[in-house]
Formats: sequence, C-alpha cells, structure tokens
Amino acid sequence: MRFEFILALVLGFFPSHGLLTQNANTGTIVGRVLYAGGEVHQTLNFIKDETTCGKEKLIDESLLAGPNGELAWAVVGIASTIEGGKGLEALPGDRALVQEMCVYRPHVVLAAKGQPFAIHNHDHTLHNVRTVSFFNDVVNKVQIYVPNAPAPVDTVTFSEAEVIEVLCDVHGWMKAYIHVVEHPYYSVTGEDGRFRLEEVPPGTYTLKVWHEKLGELEKEVEVKAGETTTVDFTYPPLKG
Repeated sequence: MRFEFILALVLGFFPSHGLLTQNANTGTIVGRVLYAGGEVHQTLNFIKDETTCGKEKLIDESLLAGPNGELAWAVVGIASTIEGGKGLEALPGDRALVQEMCVYRPHVVLAAKGQPFAIHNHDHTLHNVRTVSFFNDVVNKVQIYVPNAPAPVDTVTFSEAEVIEVLCDVHGWMKAYIHVVEHPYYSVTGEDGRFRLEEVPPGTYTLKVWHEKLGELEKEVEVKAGETTTVDFTYPPLKG
C-alpha cells in the first residue's frame, strides 16, 4: 500500500518523464512533415533600419526546411468530424500575433473561432495590419507607435473557420497566416517538422496538413485508446 502511494506521487508530480501520462481512453497522433526538396534557408529583401526594422538579415519563412527536409510552419489538423474530445480552450499556442522588428511572430498562428485574438505592435514605428479573408470581416488596423505610451494592441474575433492572410501595407515583406479553427486538434510544426495531437477520441479520421507554398496533403489515420499513432507527410519538391 505504501509503495503504491509513493508511486502515485511520483507519477503525479513528474508527468514530463513520460510515465503513464497518456489518457487510457484517448489516443495520440505524432509525426513529421518533410520537404523532399531538402534544406531551404533563404533571406528576405527588406528596408534595413537599425532603430525599427533591424539591420540583420531576415529569414524567408514562407518555405523553411532543415537539413533533412524538416518543414517548419506547416499546420496539421483533423479535418473530419470528432465526437467528444477536448474543448477549444485546449487549443495549443497563444491567441496572439506580434509585430517585432518588422516581422510577424509567429509566422503561422492558431486562433479559436469566436474567441478573442490579440494583434500587438512592439515596434517603434507605424504598422497597418490588414487581413485577407473570405468568410470573416476584413481587419484593417493602423497601429501607431507613440513614445512613452503603451504598445498598441487590437483585439479581434473571428466568427468563421478559415485560413487568413495577414499583411502590413507599410512594410511589404511582412506576412503571416492565422488559422481560425473549430476544435483544438491542430498543431503547427517547428523547425524540426514535428507535430503532436493529444487526447484524441478513438476513431478513424482524415488528417490534413497545410503549407502556404506547398499546398495540402491528407491521410487517413486510425486512433486507438491508449495508443500513439505515427503519421509522416512528405511534400514533393517544387517544380522550377
């Protein structure tokens, strides 16, 4: 009895060690998104200004792949109906987009349908935030830097699920994408190309991956309770 009590304490206080952390009633989907064209690491042409937009080279994040083709900024999500499961409050990531050194950070971000989403200007310069969308109202916000005043921030709410392009009319190289989603089973890949969807109800689903330059891929995946399913995606090289 004493041993079981101590074991329960260990498992409760140290879940990051991977000991029995998976919900026995749900499953996990993990994998990588790869680009068969190999490593891609390019820079942007931009106006260099040490006080506002920086003087260092900016990375072109529209197609960013590691040494083995590990693809960053791909969005992986379940495209089919999910019965039960987690609520939208479990959507990973911050509900915010930040303008910093004349770059939108993060380049691709998840937003929950019907929930507040913040857009910040941390630069000592003017930005104009403009969205391109089909189902949501267009956002067109001028964010003016005022010395000794709080950094500008606007809060918006998107009513429909879709992929929204975000631009800055003042700095033409600035671009980001907001994925407005209806459930939390989405993940944005980092530089390692990996994704992870946790606490997925058992079932067979269509798993879809989106990338701004490479388009969409999808696979069927079966999720079993208490198990982890691995699914990898590989995009073919761009032609030309």
